[in-house]
This record gives sequence, structure tokens and C-alpha cells, in this order.
Amino acid sequence: MDDQSVSALDADSSLDLSTLVISTTTPQQETTQPKQTKDEKVLSICKLLHTRPNKLTPNEFITHILESQDSKFATLRRLWAVDAGLKSTMSLVKTIRNELARSVIGREAWEEFIQEEAITILSKQAPPKGYYPNGSFQSSATVKDSFFYAHKKETRDAQLTSEHTPFLYNILLATLQNQHGPITRAMEKDVIVNNDIDPTEIPLDVDAVVYGKLLNGAEQLHKRFHRIVSTVCSIMAFAANRRANALQLTNSVRFLACGVTERVHEYMNYIGLCSSRATAWETLKTLALNAEGNLKIAMAKDPRCPIAPSLCIDNLDIEQKVHELSVGKRSHTYRGTWGYIHLPDQQLVSTLNSSELTLSAYQEAIRNLDALVIEPWMFLPTAKEKDSNVAVWKSQIARVLLKYLADPVDISKATPTEPPPVEQINHN
Repeated sequence: MDDQSVSALDADSSLDLSTLVISTTTPQQETTQPKQTKDEKVLSICKLLHTRPNKLTPNEFITHILESQDSKFATLRRLWAVDAGLKSTMSLVKTIRNELARSVIGREAWEEFIQEEAITILSKQAPPKGYYPNGSFQSSATVKDSFFYAHKKETRDAQLTSEHTPFLYNILLATLQNQHGPITRAMEKDVIVNNDIDPTEIPLDVDAVVYGKLLNGAEQLHKRFHRIVSTVCSIMAFAANRRANALQLTNSVRFLACGVTERVHEYMNYIGLCSSRATAWETLKTLALNAEGNLKIAMAKDPRCPIAPSLCIDNLDIEQKVHELSVGKRSHTYRGTWGYIHLPDQQLVSTLNSSELTLSAYQEAIRNLDALVIEPWMFLPTAKEKDSNVAVWKSQIARVLLKYLADPVDISKATPTEPPPVEQINHN
């Protein structure tokens, strides 16, 4: 290269702008010159930036391009923030990040910058204000039982994590997934999965006991992480605005129904996991009033049926016994109370003698109880009833074996998968 070409770097390979000379060749002369490399072109620009007057550093040069109000500069940067140029713009940002990460102070400055940007974004994302379902506030005075249905809660979770607070949700979820690492086959548990469940048919808040979908491996882990992160998002939203109370109202009713002590309930309310105990009581009062109206409608006298509906309450304690205890495997006791209204079946009622369904017939039956001799055998099953009960259990076991494990050698001699018919007293 001649004395008008770009020359160079000093002995220690650091950039010395004072030694650079900008080429002054004409366009006609340029065609005869060797093709300028990218490094030479950038060094030429840096030399020009370093000349007087108005010396500029590369940082000041880029900043001026981005901040200048001149229309020519606006034209130059018009593609930086749109689809056509966004990829290269983000590549530039990552390159700056990589350069800053070469030093400790640079990494600290970058982390502080990202933290400030994250705070700005998070401050702008929040659930909408207003009354449910258009807003995020559910009043204890207007709550309906449908608010607590499982598919309604899933819908609210999806809106919270994908529309209202997606930035916080994605950061926390990705953090958990990256820290945990990939799922291997050794981590998975072999379970029988039956996911043919309609979420709209799941009763109030019992999906975690017997109606939940059984997942395995990565799906199970993702569901757990999703529940943790969505709960954190709900707590953050509630802490910023106590009227964003969907999860908290649900938990307050759940905790009260499960017998959580008042002190624990107050602590849960303090950390934003549930609403206050007073709100829980008001919610139950509102639900009771709604149920009272539904109960009156269901129990109303029907001229077509001489038998009144029955109000039934089931209080069940079910123990799942594990004989060989280990980490994650222990005995569980499930407790639940369900109330429902049993309506007499019209087909059954039509087979009854209407003359025996009068008040006088009832009174006559009560008077005859004085002469009734109660014997122990009246409370014991007959031999036929015992055989029928055993056949039912065998048919259920056979159905499971046939569906999940093995096929019988001779289907004609196998245990039936359908229980034997019994005297039917109700068609529902």
C-alpha cells in the first residue's frame, strides 16, 4: 500500500488513531486500487471520526445516529426496529453484551442494566382492573360457585401467565427448567395414564385428589413448575393490587374448609397466598345463599312425583396405605364431604303403588313398628348377596388386568369383566 493508503497498528497491536491516514483517491482511481477489506474500511471511518473539529468516539458516533432528529439519520435507522432489520439490531446488542462480559465490572454493569429493564417491563404488566370476568377482582358478595370450577381456574391461570404477566412467568419458568436440567428416562415413573377427562365435568376443587390427569416425566415436571410459577405471579399481582384476588379468594375458602387455624390463615394472607379469614366467611355466606335458592328449586313439590327429593351428605375418609415407605411414597388419608340432592327416578316411581305413598299409609307403618321384632340377621347380607359382591370385585379386577396387563388364554373361560345383574332400584 502507498503513502495514501490506510496504515496501521502499533507494536502492541492496540489501535492508534493518530497513525491512520484516510485515502483521498478519486472514484476513477478507486477502480484500479485493491478491494478494501472490512477492517480497513472500519479503521478509515475511525480515523475520520478522530479528526478535528468535532472529534467523536465510536460510541458517540453510534449514539448520534440513534438520537439525532435529522431526517437523514431517521432514514438511516428506519429499519432498526422493524422486522427487516430487527435481527441484525439484536445481534448488535448481543455483541455489545459479549464485549462487556469480558470484564467483571462490565458484567456487573450489564446485569444492572438488564435488571433495570426487567423492572421497567414488570412494572407495566399487571392483571386488568375491574370486576370479574372482565377484570381481576372477584367480590365476596357476588361470587358464584362456578368461579371455583377447575376449568375456570385453568382459564384464569392461562390469562395471567400469557396475557397479564407473561414476562415474569417466562423468566421464572425458564429459570426453573434450566436449573433442573433435562429429564432422563431414569427420572420417569411408570404410571397408568388415563386422560379421557372432560375438565368441565370435574367437580369443585377435587381434581387434585381423584379426578386429576396423570402425567409422567417432563409433562409432570412442567405441570409442577407451571403451578409454582403461576402461584408466584398471582402473589405478586395481589401484593401490588389486593383486588387481583382470584387465587387468594379460592385459597381462603379452601383453607377455611380444610380447618386451617386462624393464625396460619393470617400468615398466608400476610404473604399474599390467600384473602383474609373474614373474606372467606363472607364468601361462604354468599355461596350458601346461592345454594339455598338452588336447593329450594330442586326440592320444590312436583305434582308428577309423590316422593320428595332426598338431601344426601357423604363424609368419606379414604386411606391409601403404603407398606414400604420411602422418599415420596407414604400413606395418605383423603377426607372429603360431598352434598347432593337425590331426585327420585320417574321410572322407579311409576312402578310403585300410589295408595301406599300417602300420609295415612306412612302413619300406619310407623304404628306397626311397635310390634316389629328386630333380629341381627336383618342387618347381615345373605349368601346370594355375598356371592354377588365377590363377583363385582372380581369383574373389576379382571377388567383392569385385561386392559393394562395381559389377555386371557381362553376368553370364554375368563372371569367376566361385567358384574352380574342385581335388583335395580334406581336408573340414575
